[in-house]
Amino acid sequence: NTLHGFLLEYRLNTAMEILTSQNLPINQVATLCGFPNPYHFTKAFRKFTGVSPTEYKKMHLVFNTVLL
Repeated sequence: NTLHGFLLEYRLNTAMEILTSQNLPINQVATLCGFPNPYHFTKAFRKFTGVSPTEYKKMHLVFNTVLL
């Protein structure tokens, strides 16, 4: 694994935490995690998780609501 790969994984894991813990727009999450624009963020996120950031956020919103 390269330094670039490690950094990308770290940024995406951070994005996953932000998406499930804060109600921020996707473009703001992308900026907070160091992505140059939301398109690059969404593309990398989908490749890493298999779903878009919006889908991921919705899945966890529904899951957390069910737990309450």
